[in-house]
Amino acid sequence: MIKKPIKSSSGQYLLNLGCGSIFSSEWNNLDLYHSKDVVYHDLNRGIPYADNTFDAVYSSHVLEHFSREKGGFLIKEIFRVLKPGGLVRLVLPDLEGITKEYLKNLENYHKEPIEQNWQRYYWSLLELYDQTTRKVSGGEMLKTLRQGDVGWEYIASRVGDEFYDFKIGELHKWMYDSASLSYLLKSCGFADINKTDWNVSKITGWVKYSFDESRDKNKPRKPDSFYMEAKKLI
Repeated sequence: MIKKPIKSSSGQYLLNLGCGSIFSSEWNNLDLYHSKDVVYHDLNRGIPYADNTFDAVYSSHVLEHFSREKGGFLIKEIFRVLKPGGLVRLVLPDLEGITKEYLKNLENYHKEPIEQNWQRYYWSLLELYDQTTRKVSGGEMLKTLRQGDVGWEYIASRVGDEFYDFKIGELHKWMYDSASLSYLLKSCGFADINKTDWNVSKITGWVKYSFDESRDKNKPRKPDSFYMEAKKLI
């Protein structure tokens, strides 16, 4: 079913996919629940808007919950609903960053096998592996948090705002780094593909919404992320 989009106060049509609790009444927000400002929709069915509708599309920590094939389908759908010249901003767990953190902590534990180094190594192992194998929500990461025998400060530095709520997510069906995501975007027709930062965007008026900012301000909401933007030229 094709939906009629709302327009922001700046005159833009803005789409937030898989918004969770991060949304604005000026955006068209889709998720697997319904509220005053959020429309229920399953993205496995595509995006329920007409071609060439939106000036910008934003999606944070959503693409990794789809298989590689379904992820490609979703990127094609984003391309379809964007206007020519429209921008997509994608935020994902950074496979490259997680891998580097794992290797660093593994080396540190080999050099000095103390409890603190073990906790950091074990958490980075969970970041790398548990997120793609868990059978229940939160998996071993949430179980480890609840047991309490962890390096709290280190984990908070890795998971950001999710740490305060013990909200560790669902299964990741595929993981990305900047190279693989850039390649996927290009293969789906996008151009001007750039890795950016949590507080930098080419989307007009982006700073107004603070979607990627922590509740503590002046730092990223999800520190394990990378940020990529691309443009639809045709």
